[in-house]
Amino acid sequence: MAKIWTAVKVEAGNHDWDFSEDGAGQITALNVTGSVKYSNGPEEMVRGERFDVWAIMNPAQKQKVQASYDLAKQAFNNHFLG
Repeated sequence: MAKIWTAVKVEAGNHDWDFSEDGAGQITALNVTGSVKYSNGPEEMVRGERFDVWAIMNPAQKQKVQASYDLAKQAFNNHFLG
């Protein structure tokens, strides 16, 4: 008989953000990775899960994230390249 696992908790403070962009620097995906705890009753397990939040954002949200991303990328470049 197959075990049925249910997500019961997203572990706090362990999220990584991975931006993908096209050749023009526009974000095409924002993959968030984190640890999710699952349970089937007597047993538990933790798995790394990944979800593209860019796909569910509205245009106004995307514009704000893109502007912040551009600013952060520019600050990073300026820090190392002067």
